Amino acid sequence: MSLVFRTTIFILFPLWVAAQDSIPKEYCQQFIKDIQVSCIQADDADMLWVGTNKGLFLFNSFDGVRTIHEEGAVTAIALDYNYAWNALSSGKVMTLDRKKSFQLELGVQVSSMKVKDRELWIGTRKKGVYVYDAHTLEMKSHYHKGNSKLKSDEVNFIHLDQSNALWIGTAMGVCHVMNNIWKLHKQYDRATAITEKEDELWLMTRRDLWVIKEGEWNRKVLRNGAFKGRVNGMYFDKNKRLYFASDILTRYNLRSKALKKYDVKEGYTKDKTLCAGIDQDGALWAGTFQKGLFRFKINYEEEMENKGNIFTLNNLFFKDDSYELIYDTKMELNKLVGYLKQNPDYTIEIKGYTNGLPSNEYCVWLSTWRARKVYEYLSAYGINKARMTFEGSGKSSPIATDEPQERNMNQRVEIQVKQTE
Repeated sequence: MSLVFRTTIFILFPLWVAAQDSIPKEYCQQFIKDIQVSCIQADDADMLWVGTNKGLFLFNSFDGVRTIHEEGAVTAIALDYNYAWNALSSGKVMTLDRKKSFQLELGVQVSSMKVKDRELWIGTRKKGVYVYDAHTLEMKSHYHKGNSKLKSDEVNFIHLDQSNALWIGTAMGVCHVMNNIWKLHKQYDRATAITEKEDELWLMTRRDLWVIKEGEWNRKVLRNGAFKGRVNGMYFDKNKRLYFASDILTRYNLRSKALKKYDVKEGYTKDKTLCAGIDQDGALWAGTFQKGLFRFKINYEEEMENKGNIFTLNNLFFKDDSYELIYDTKMELNKLVGYLKQNPDYTIEIKGYTNGLPSNEYCVWLSTWRARKVYEYLSAYGINKARMTFEGSGKSSPIATDEPQERNMNQRVEIQVKQTE
């Protein structure tokens, strides 16, 4: 058997252990119950626009919820400096004051909208992309797989990035549109959600999460349970934690890989999450398939995720079927040696893991030896053995799948640091 084994060490400081009981729970409140919430759009004026199957609603911190209209199911919202547009399931597109409106072809279902300069770009579920002049309401273009780079007419999202380029996610790839030049990416994969963080674009496909920066595409490996089913939306909070709206609602810390699932314990629901958003106060809003709208008052002072109490040492590798430490691994462990010498009242627990492919007996044996080699290395560099324990946990507690691109995440050693009582 020829497998490359990688190790990652997660270090948990004692402040995290001591602080758990004092961390307040995130408060959840339910609004407009028992309806479907299809889209959420937060603006810069502390207002939240919510499209539902019963009409359009507006929330703000001054007068709570307000009904804008109940003309029909709202499937998409787009905001610009002059107007707030919303699309109905009937194919009607209009501004909130109803002074501007037009009707798309009969049967056209709008999935996403974005205003770019003077143009309103409208993504549909089966008819590609329509472009209208936002002032004259004249249709300027209709892009579909027969006359553009689109390989599918099923549009999942339209996103306008900081460089004023459009990203159109479809059932067969995502198109980048800049200065009327179209480029197709990932044409054999379904693009379902997109978000932006500083100068990075984060794109979710059916298979993978991609980070796009300066034209470079890098795949991001997530731990198991980060989402379930199709990802309908992704959102960053002010602490740069990533939220996934899918069959479940989750928060993922990219640095520590800590995962939080919102469920009935917080007053949430088991219903599918169709959309979400972060308002100006940092609160999380989530729209569901049947149970309405929820708001979470997020705790941004959590010790575990935001004050440096978890961090990761990288470049910890083993050669094929080996438990011998290589040079890069030793250099990483030297950082831990220095930390433990500076904190003599800390003890550590070392646990080794493997992926799930070999037999149980082999995985326990190999993971034990990997943990033991870390134990012996730290001991050789002056860390008292009485401060350390080690064990092999085999293929238990996977944090990724065993697909070729992901299973190295499972092939790891975890070290928990505790303060001696």
